[in-house]
Amino acid sequence: MKTTKFVLITTTTNDPQTAEKITLSLLEQKLAACVQTETVTSHYFWEGKLVTDEEIRLTLKTRRIHIESVMEQIVQMHNYDLPEILVTTIEEANIPYLQWLDGELA
Repeated sequence: MKTTKFVLITTTTNDPQTAEKITLSLLEQKLAACVQTETVTSHYFWEGKLVTDEEIRLTLKTRRIHIESVMEQIVQMHNYDLPEILVTTIEEANIPYLQWLDGELA
């Protein structure tokens, strides 16, 4: 299986304005070709307490070479002290979609 040069980067926030700010900034800078948002319920321990929060999950598609820039941007704009930022390699995808991604990114 050949790994592509593209990745998915995921983060969450509980603030719709932060989600919008991150989304628009990354799209306008061509650091993301697409950002999908969805509401999720997260359960986790924070500072010793069990927390349940409604959050917005952002999943964006970008090139591997943009990982560091995207992570820096997310940290700068995020409302959390410790934002979740996960990177997943896109192992395979349909070629026309990858060509579209390639054309939309810096």
